[in-house]
Amino acid sequence: MSCLNVDPIGLVDRAIRQSALTHGIQGRLLLAISGGLDSMVLLDALARARDLGVIPRLTLHAVHVHHGLSENADDWMSHVRRECQKRDVSFQGCRVTLQKNAQESLEELARHARYNAFAEVLTQSSSHLLVLAHHMDDQAETLLLQLLRGAGPRGLSGMAEYPSSPTKLCIWRPLISVSRKDLLNYSNARNISFVHDESNEHLHFKRNFLRHRVFPVIEEAFPAYRKTFA
Repeated sequence: MSCLNVDPIGLVDRAIRQSALTHGIQGRLLLAISGGLDSMVLLDALARARDLGVIPRLTLHAVHVHHGLSENADDWMSHVRRECQKRDVSFQGCRVTLQKNAQESLEELARHARYNAFAEVLTQSSSHLLVLAHHMDDQAETLLLQLLRGAGPRGLSGMAEYPSSPTKLCIWRPLISVSRKDLLNYSNARNISFVHDESNEHLHFKRNFLRHRVFPVIEEAFPAYRKTFA
């Protein structure tokens, strides 16, 4: 019996197209881009959707938040700017200053600063929707984190692909049904250049601990855990 080869480009393209049709996505979008694998794939795929006319009247504006936490942060911003220029996507870099106290998690502090920057750019631009590159693996990590933190039903509902009610930020996650492995395959097929954040290897961050230590063990017994959690 022969195995069918999955087209990684088509898989990502279909996920974005179906999500856009389902939620009536069109017009000017603000893309949050870190320069990592996930957001670089989303940048490339959305630029393709724009060029192919898949999403009506689509224009893209990318925003990158410079946290100043890594000695490589300047290089990351330069890389993202170049990749946006290659795809004729407007780019904006935002620098934030983090002031941590003993009670605060650096992860949460950076996250709040990042989303505050996104909200500010949204109010200043003509964009109506923030696009994030969260994928199926992120969803599984979020669900287990919320469970371990004692979250209630709302927290255990995970990340929505598209909000069902108005929020401070109107967010679209077109890759939430796609696994990180599929995004990596897309990146390889399209020869996409992305940056590596060294902090993703630090196991004192709870999400990293789950990603590197817990989920590989879960996958041994439950290889379909991502889809099950989703």
